[in-house]
Amino acid sequence: MEALYHAMLKLVDQKGFAPILIVVLVAAVAVAGGYFLYTSLRGSNGSVAISPSPALVVSSPSITSAANPDLIGANWKTYTSGYGIYSVKYPIGWELIPCHDKNLAQWTCYGIENSSVLIKGNVGYGIGLNTPGITFESQDNMTVDQFIGTYIKSNKNISDFSRDELMIGGNKFTKISIVDIGGLKNYYYLIMVSDKNTLISVNVIGQKRFDKDDKEIDYIVFADQILSTFKFVE
Repeated sequence: MEALYHAMLKLVDQKGFAPILIVVLVAAVAVAGGYFLYTSLRGSNGSVAISPSPALVVSSPSITSAANPDLIGANWKTYTSGYGIYSVKYPIGWELIPCHDKNLAQWTCYGIENSSVLIKGNVGYGIGLNTPGITFESQDNMTVDQFIGTYIKSNKNISDFSRDELMIGGNKFTKISIVDIGGLKNYYYLIMVSDKNTLISVNVIGQKRFDKDDKEIDYIVFADQILSTFKFVE
């Protein structure tokens, strides 16, 4: 090894060999450094230990309501109230039913019902008819507390009721769950028009009805979806 060392020194003294030797030495240092790094990373079992990278955290968008109006109401029909107070969408295969002559310009009351139920001819507004599954009504000079006192607490046919505040589609509704003396459940969704002393009430029946495929219609689910599209008209 000593003889090799002295031989290399003689080569350095010779013209033209110094640059070549410098390149060789740099390559040797790089190889030695890489080998040292590799051996330092090896574990006791001979495997290479690699530090894990930080996990990528992806935050999911928050869901603020039970129904997404962008998906649910995409192909639905839109109704705008006669006074231009609000608009609401309802599903294909459902129909609007006015509480009075539909030729009148201003609707203060109307129902929404599945078309297959209407074909049976026993649903509507009138003597001997069952009211639609979902009914919208606007009442002037009425608050939520006045509505509860007038139509709920003073009604002797109601055995029990509960009150809840909930957000649907970005709007705050007061939900009243009612049980009558016969055990039948009904529900009201109430919302105030902010710049007017007007209350909008939405009545949802608890009665069982079936569609054309003899499948029971869950009016509460449809009411939540329909109300998720509710918007005040600016």
